[in-house]
Amino acid sequence: VYYVKLCIFLSAIRFATEYAVFTHYFHRVLSWAFANDLTHLFFRNGHFIPPG
Repeated sequence: VYYVKLCIFLSAIRFATEYAVFTHYFHRVLSWAFANDLTHLFFRNGHFIPPG
């Protein structure tokens, strides 16, 4: 039982880490590809905000 909980816990940490790394690099790619003004229209404090 504890082994299953440990696996779920580790997979959750791994998912959160991969998600954070993905969004970090995704934001950097967008910042590099577009002008910073355009990027800041969609990203505020590192979080994606759809226009509108």
